[in-house]
Amino acid sequence: MAELQPNAHDKAPEMPWGLHLISDATSEARQGEVAVDIIAVHGLGSNPDHAWVRHKNITAGPGKDVRWLTDLLPRTFRDFQPSISARIFCFNYQSAWLGPQLSRNRLEGLARRLLDDIHNARDKNGAKSNRSIIFIGHSFGGLVIEQAVVQAQSAGSRYEYIVKLIGGVVFLGTPHQGSRSQTWGSIVANLANLIDYGETGLMKEVDEKSMKIFDLISEFKRIMISMDLAKTAVICFYENLPTSHLSRVIKTGSWFQKQTSSIVRMMTANDSKVVEETSAVLSGFYSVVLDSDHLKLNKFASAQDGNYVSVTSNLCRIAAEAPELIQRRQNGPPPCLILHALGGQGKSQIALEYCRKWRETYRGVFWINANSETTIMQSYGMIAAELTGDSRIETSDSAAQIKLVKERLEQWGEAWLLVFDNYDEPERFPDIRKFIPTKGYGHVLFTSRNRNLSRLGTLLNIPPMATEEGVRLLLRAYNDNEIQQRHKDTASSIVERLGNLALAIDQAEAYIKYKRILPDRLGDFLATYEAERQRILSYTPKNFWDYEHINAFTTWELSFQQLGSGDEQWKKDAAHLLTLSAFFAPSTIAESMLRSYQEAHGSEVRWIQMFNASNMVEDDRDEDKEKEDDNASKQSFGSGFRGTWDTDRFWDVIANSEELSLLQSISPAGGHEGAKFSLHPLIRDWLQLRLMAKERQEYTHEAIKVLVSCVRAYHAGSMTMEQMTALTTHMDVSVSNDEEFLEPQNRLGKNIANCSTADWFAFFYRNRGHYHASERLYRRMVETRKNLLSEKHPLTLESMNYLAMVLSKQCKYEESESIQRRTLALRETILGKNHADTLISVNNLASLMFIQGKLEESEEMLRRTLVLQEMIQGKEHPSTLLTMSNLAEVLMNQHKYEEAERILRQTIRLQDTILGKTHPSTLTSMSNLAGILGERNKYEEAEWIYRDTLMSRERLLGRDHPDTLMSMNNLAAVLKYQRKFEEAERLFQQTLKLREKVLGKEHHDTLTTMSHIAEILYHCNKDEEAEQLYRQAWMLREKVLGTEHSSTLTTLENLKVVLRRRGKNEEAERLSPGMASWSVE
Repeated sequence: MAELQPNAHDKAPEMPWGLHLISDATSEARQGEVAVDIIAVHGLGSNPDHAWVRHKNITAGPGKDVRWLTDLLPRTFRDFQPSISARIFCFNYQSAWLGPQLSRNRLEGLARRLLDDIHNARDKNGAKSNRSIIFIGHSFGGLVIEQAVVQAQSAGSRYEYIVKLIGGVVFLGTPHQGSRSQTWGSIVANLANLIDYGETGLMKEVDEKSMKIFDLISEFKRIMISMDLAKTAVICFYENLPTSHLSRVIKTGSWFQKQTSSIVRMMTANDSKVVEETSAVLSGFYSVVLDSDHLKLNKFASAQDGNYVSVTSNLCRIAAEAPELIQRRQNGPPPCLILHALGGQGKSQIALEYCRKWRETYRGVFWINANSETTIMQSYGMIAAELTGDSRIETSDSAAQIKLVKERLEQWGEAWLLVFDNYDEPERFPDIRKFIPTKGYGHVLFTSRNRNLSRLGTLLNIPPMATEEGVRLLLRAYNDNEIQQRHKDTASSIVERLGNLALAIDQAEAYIKYKRILPDRLGDFLATYEAERQRILSYTPKNFWDYEHINAFTTWELSFQQLGSGDEQWKKDAAHLLTLSAFFAPSTIAESMLRSYQEAHGSEVRWIQMFNASNMVEDDRDEDKEKEDDNASKQSFGSGFRGTWDTDRFWDVIANSEELSLLQSISPAGGHEGAKFSLHPLIRDWLQLRLMAKERQEYTHEAIKVLVSCVRAYHAGSMTMEQMTALTTHMDVSVSNDEEFLEPQNRLGKNIANCSTADWFAFFYRNRGHYHASERLYRRMVETRKNLLSEKHPLTLESMNYLAMVLSKQCKYEESESIQRRTLALRETILGKNHADTLISVNNLASLMFIQGKLEESEEMLRRTLVLQEMIQGKEHPSTLLTMSNLAEVLMNQHKYEEAERILRQTIRLQDTILGKTHPSTLTSMSNLAGILGERNKYEEAEWIYRDTLMSRERLLGRDHPDTLMSMNNLAAVLKYQRKFEEAERLFQQTLKLREKVLGKEHHDTLTTMSHIAEILYHCNKDEEAEQLYRQAWMLREKVLGTEHSSTLTTLENLKVVLRRRGKNEEAERLSPGMASWSVE
């Protein structure tokens, strides 16, 4: 924050306070040349004799300082554009951190002095200069500039003209949001205060949490936007190197050295960036990084200095563009700002609040109802009557009224404001400019749900209300801070469920107040909301923001009716797409989802054909041929169209919807997923609620149909990780809709007609590791198919087989084994022992035996299956290779390492060729091979394979997939065997946290990870923690696996070892299988 130099506090600054001209090239300027004033303001702990000077730089000559503002900048301007001539000023103020000159100034006072000096410097001859002004501010100096701009804008006619002449602002490390090191700076200033060196208000104003600074920055940004400076004329430079704080302060002279050494001990000298990027950059404005620490951001060695080139290139551009910008500002139309947001997000309320807050800034504020051209005319009639004091003028000619209002405002020498509220349908009266004055000192503000208004001025998107603000709005009826704090979390959940939409939150608050819901019962509101969404969202509070008869549904319905460009079929199809989207999750919906649906059902679904890139069938053929081709095309696309997906048409639909604020966001096509869009959660609710019950059922069925098309694409292998994650989320919502909107007999898996659909959902859930969701669907299908097809039907047996598999994945071994044995028996009877499906059942049952520790039985079944598969399906069939891999894993656990490794290497070679290196089965075999290598003490090779497998699974399956977690666990285990305990424990802890979340705390895999962590703790002599984990793992393993399972017994023996080392020998001898439930401490 500071600009410190040797002995800065031992002497008064060489340059007096105030604004000083240090270079003037304007005397040489010819008529028509660009003349600008550059005004530089330094930071704290400095003065102009040091702030803009690079001391004793060798490249400039022995012992010579480089004052870049005078030595370099004038020449740089001429080199950039010979017509630029500049006067360069420095503003000096008392900014010392320490010693007798400690700053006693406040920000407002410094800004006032700067404005007065500028005014006096430009008004010496009684006539204000129209020369443009460009400010340069280093660190705190940037805040002085911002404060001056804000004060000038609100100070009336004396300084307001200065703001209108600003051509740009360059910030060098200005702490727009305070700074981390300012806490350190405040300590320094406070220490000075303790030894009676005055007030520290200047420092405290830059505190990281200062609301004063927050308000200042917000208003400064508003002014810059209104002056059309935000895009390229306000630039924030920030540092990328840390600054050594203490070493700089120690150099500040004899005063500091004379003070008690306790001050030094209180200051911790950690090098860091003085102003972080997040603080130095104004959100939405241009920013550039410089290769410098904070104290050198404003010092340059030469014209070839890379930082100097970056700063002055932008400075020259701003100077060259400034005159035209100011000319346009003075003679062109007033600056215009468009507040854009969803209906109900508070645009009009923000505009009202702005008018209330800044009423004194304007001579007149005029509110115009822009719903239609008629309402605008009526508003102008009232304004004309107000301006003339003649109420009769309201009934006169409308054109005359508009002309009168415009001419009066153009003639005013003071600021004025026109607010066009709810200009949502520009296509109905696009010539809105005829109502706006063409010059003058005014501002124009629009509020609109339509995004396509940037032609009028600067478009400002209003974000959703912050959760904290939403909580205050929701709980405003409870005028008790303690109550608000106690119920903050519950209120936050309500606000987030309402999508942080201001209007909906206000309606919810009114509903809660009307129903007299007590604070302790707020938690019930969400359940009430889900059941009564339509009534709550339609509830209109009294005196709501001075509007009448408005609710969230009203604003959205108006936008919905504006869809399309006049083509009724287009409107109908676009409306269908939006409504269908409401039956997916309120998150990103990718173009690829709809494309998959078109590819699967383009011939039978009318509305999806709006996205066909097709050509009509030509007419120059004989009648019979035409009919033949027409029928063929109808079979292909349904309406005589042939073609493929048209990305541009899809973009047109979602772009039009976003312009009407019916979509929360859109993003252009990128990669396989194509364009994307998302719905606001409350608009999603509204789109569902505006439908009849039967329509909701139809859309629920269609949404499921779309998702099945996507699952089929996934099965074909054409889906990214991001797409799979999004698809899972949409499927979860569709299953929920299935329960909510459909009759019991029509739900997924409840009848033969939709069992196939349920099969695809269950398949995807199973492959993604969502075993509980998969189990639920398979249970339904087993029951339905048993009842309607019989237990012996192949489809029933297939469902039984998959149900047993997902039960096994969830450690429900007893039920899984029962179903597997029943399935196997029926398949052997109906299909025969050598049928491929029968062999699959044998393989699955053998895997279950392996998990339960029945290794010999498992080995016998797998060897028998392998012989039959090799004979019937061939040695290279994927099912044969899976059996080989499973057999090798069983052999490994029987310590038959040589045979296991030989089988696995053979399996992997075949899988690489047939399935590919990243196929799930190949990765499983690789993981098993690494396990064998680990058991044979070949740790380095095992670690390499585990890391490679983990990387592949994370990329293909995601970090929280059970198979990925298996790889994480195995890698951590091999690290443990190599005694890399720190890395192993960190990885085990990550695995444990994810397994508890994904699989549950009692899952066999979770308990395996827990036991590994206990072993590491034991090796690190953390016996007490190891004992606690072993006890917990033993208890849960007895519960899940049984008392005699090998893993349970191993855990018990490990616990005994820990107990003996802790001197608990008697307890160790006493413990035996079956005692875990009462032995846990």
